[in-house]
Amino acid sequence: FKPFTPIDKDNKSNKHYLTGFTHNLRNLFTSSGRLCGLDIGSSSLKIAELKKAKGGYTLDNFVFKVIPPVINVDEAQRNQFIIDTLKEAKREGKINAQAIFLSLKGSEVSILSLTLPKISNRRDLKSAIILELKKQIPFEPKDTVVDFQVANETPDRAGPKLLVIAAVAQRKAIEAKIDILRQAGLQPQGI
Repeated sequence: FKPFTPIDKDNKSNKHYLTGFTHNLRNLFTSSGRLCGLDIGSSSLKIAELKKAKGGYTLDNFVFKVIPPVINVDEAQRNQFIIDTLKEAKREGKINAQAIFLSLKGSEVSILSLTLPKISNRRDLKSAIILELKKQIPFEPKDTVVDFQVANETPDRAGPKLLVIAAVAQRKAIEAKIDILRQAGLQPQGI
């Protein structure tokens, strides 16, 4: 796999931390040899930290915290609980990685398979994908973060076709999670 980059690199509103949905595992680790994954679920918070080891990777730290139902109904209280939990995990040495990667829950992301005519120029391919996504997603592309990977090229009587896998997420869901991380003193590196 190649690292993904945001589809709309030229748009100044795209942030550098929106680095994509899929990465080559070897390229994710920082010089410290650590990587932290964060899953903010509907009822729990999970943090897993991996450490590079000889011949692979090991799970170095893991935090699982249930979000109390009584505060889960109030977004401000819920967010503060998550921020406090992240700060505590950092203070206790359970988050040592410089690279923090967020997960998105299924309702926050759509994965689409598109078949398009072969387009060699990446900028033109990006435009074609956005046009196709406008037909398939229920919100404006400008309100999303889109990433894609060409999965396959196949011959066709009308000309070669590209199988493109596109991931689409609502920008505001991503930015809300990034804001929580920043308030906890952590810097997101990718999604």
